[in-house]
Amino acid sequence: MKKSLRRIKASLMAMTAVASFAAAPLANAGVTFELPSLTAFAADGDVLVYESYLYKVTDDGIVITAYSGTETELVIPSAIDETPVTSIGGSAFKKNTAITAVTIPETVTSIGKSAFNGCSKLEKLTLNEGLTTLGEGAFCDTKISSIYIPSTIKNVTSYGGPFRNCESLNNVTFGEGITTIPAYLFANCTGLTEITIPDTVTLIDGDAFVGCTNLKEIEIPSNVTTIGASAFADCTSLEKLTLNEGLTTLGEGAF
Repeated sequence: MKKSLRRIKASLMAMTAVASFAAAPLANAGVTFELPSLTAFAADGDVLVYESYLYKVTDDGIVITAYSGTETELVIPSAIDETPVTSIGGSAFKKNTAITAVTIPETVTSIGKSAFNGCSKLEKLTLNEGLTTLGEGAFCDTKISSIYIPSTIKNVTSYGGPFRNCESLNNVTFGEGITTIPAYLFANCTGLTEITIPDTVTLIDGDAFVGCTNLKEIEIPSNVTTIGASAFADCTSLEKLTLNEGLTTLGEGAF
């Protein structure tokens, strides 16, 4: 009974907090952002509040669903009340115009669709080992100029790509020991002009670099055995391509 009362109380607090955010969008800080529907939270009573975060508790850990703060250099908490933060929900930080830098902790395994989409001042992003899944448009339309890709990345959820329209993104570093560049990882990443693929990579999956319209030069290392279908399709500025011994499979329309 006590647990139920605490949950109801937390839900009411969250409803009050969200209502106040919607009524007064921190105009004095020049911040605008979109929050997910309150109805979806209130229906199951699982919404909770921690500082400026709204979150849910799942069997896998905590999912951050919204943020109302004005921090410019944001460090996502690795745990709340000793429960690990394992996911950033879809649109959780969408169109927050205050954030210039964000650090994702090692506990986070997935970042949802459009999680930081439209964060127009976001320039610095730190992803840590442990992250496995990136949603479509997770960092779309940001000013990120460089990115570290953890070796644990396995899945990108859609053709749109997590870094779509990131025109400033031109420096990519891969985690040591990475073996696969997953499908759609850099899809429609128009800022890339060149990229160094590590020697440890054996598979470049389909559509991994599709639509990178400013990519001019690619060298495929000798350990790569497979390049998937449309991996580099629509790279309309590509001028130089180096394929090395060891490549055995080229997917349809790879280049």
